[in-house]
Amino acid sequence: MPCAANSLVRFVVPLALVLVPRAARAEVVKLEDLETLALKQRGSLAAARARVGEAEARIDAAKVPYHPTLDAKADVSESPGGTLVNVPVDPSNPTGSKYVVSGSRTIGQPGAFEPIFRYEGGLTFLSRLYDFGRTAASVRAARADRDASVAGERSERLSVALEVRAAYLGWLVADGTRAILAQSARDSATLRASVEAHIAEGARPGAELASARFDEARAKLDLERSENDLVSARFDVEQATGAALPASAEPDRSLFERQPAPLSPATHPDVNTLERRRDAALAAADAHGYPHAPVVAVAANAGVHGQQSFPFPLYQVMLSVTVPVLDGGLEAASAAQAAAQAKELDAQAHELGGRVAVQNRRARASFESAERRVAIAEELVAAADDSVKHAVDQHELGDGTLDAVVQARIQASRARLEVLTARVERARAVLDLEANATR
Repeated sequence: MPCAANSLVRFVVPLALVLVPRAARAEVVKLEDLETLALKQRGSLAAARARVGEAEARIDAAKVPYHPTLDAKADVSESPGGTLVNVPVDPSNPTGSKYVVSGSRTIGQPGAFEPIFRYEGGLTFLSRLYDFGRTAASVRAARADRDASVAGERSERLSVALEVRAAYLGWLVADGTRAILAQSARDSATLRASVEAHIAEGARPGAELASARFDEARAKLDLERSENDLVSARFDVEQATGAALPASAEPDRSLFERQPAPLSPATHPDVNTLERRRDAALAAADAHGYPHAPVVAVAANAGVHGQQSFPFPLYQVMLSVTVPVLDGGLEAASAAQAAAQAKELDAQAHELGGRVAVQNRRARASFESAERRVAIAEELVAAADDSVKHAVDQHELGDGTLDAVVQARIQASRARLEVLTARVERARAVLDLEANATR
């Protein structure tokens, strides 16, 4: 008959076997690597970066009035009328200087419909000299909108990271649970083989074999469920990262020992996004606050125009002042709308900031509670292992029942699951604290 020490080796699983990294043959995948991969793969981040580029382009568009424009124009045409006629400057001196003027014939006169070839070409220069702050306000609004887009990108990065972290923690739970249940299944098989040997020797009643086989089948069923949960958890990680995991990939269990990073709490990315959007709305309201600001501009045209073989000079220099008088209240309504939007965003930012502060305190409390739970659960494992040892010893001596051994092993497995759960909760609290701090 095997000694009690050998039985204990078969039926008791040290805690280290299920809560430390496995053999080197497995490919341990770190959370940070998956986050980096997700930030490269996810389309939502590409869209957020595109919105930043769009906002940058709007800044350039808002600056356009600062820069002069130059247009080149050329055209040719044919149309009736406008025949060039030489008219003397001094009618008393027909051979002196003459003006070339345009004359047309009426319908019914000969040649009234005869087409005349015309051409024109030149350059047009236009520059806004001063608009009393209108353009500057538009540029400020565009820059504030760009800042809001940048903050939105950071918020999207955090959202992707949180999704990856949630999937990774689920993977850790499924992997740890499978390890515990796999060992339980091995213990059940070993126990059933031991019972069969004792029955063959006549040392135990044959009725115990049915109980041993039931326990073995139950353990196999639990293991099969955990295998499916593990596969599902891997798919969740792949979906969150946007890339497939290696076949030998395993989660990094050193995350269980991770300490909160020494980061000072700062504005949460989501709160910062709302604040930047609020600033953009205020800047937009300011940009609509110049409904009657005059615009001082200078324009110049230079070129030639003519018809047939007669070219004429073409140039013009103009200084203009334009003052909007009535716009139907459009600018005032737009400013009021933007100001109301700014108030709404400010209220949302204030409320979200309060929630983040509560989440920080909640995460800190969860971390401290989880650390205490880990310690208590490890004590529970130690006590359960002692119960298993005692039940095995009693069974080997013929004083205990097989059911007592099975129940003790079930309690030991549950205790190990409690340790796993507590460590996962601790890791989640650490990650939550990091998410709400400066990044």
